[in-house]
Amino acid sequence: MGHMVPGTGDPIVRLLLAVVISDGDIDPDELGVVQRHVATLSGQRLTIAALRHAAERMLEERVSMRQCLGAMPPLDPALSERVFIAAFEVASADGFVLEEEDSVLAQVAACLRMSEAQYRGTISALLEARAP
Repeated sequence: MGHMVPGTGDPIVRLLLAVVISDGDIDPDELGVVQRHVATLSGQRLTIAALRHAAERMLEERVSMRQCLGAMPPLDPALSERVFIAAFEVASADGFVLEEEDSVLAQVAACLRMSEAQYRGTISALLEARAP
């Protein structure tokens, strides 16, 4: 994936961390999901400590989801979908998607140029895949 730049300053990493901090909390399970997806998307191994530090700085600096979304370069549709799935899995790492997280996911989908139908369809498919 030539789109990803190593490190916690990468726009995709920051976007996923913005999902982590969207509820004002840094959940270790969510950081683990970010770590796994970053490795899958880019092959880079970021430590949980590095991700936590970056998330804490983003909270301190009151980095908004809008700022993170504004920094996203255009991605091809396949990568966009993978980034959205990663964001969904981060949001649902604690077992459910809160209202704040749903609105964050809607913003992520819009930034990635997914239609409302694509967004809802992807979420439905992800939830179905999880059902026991």
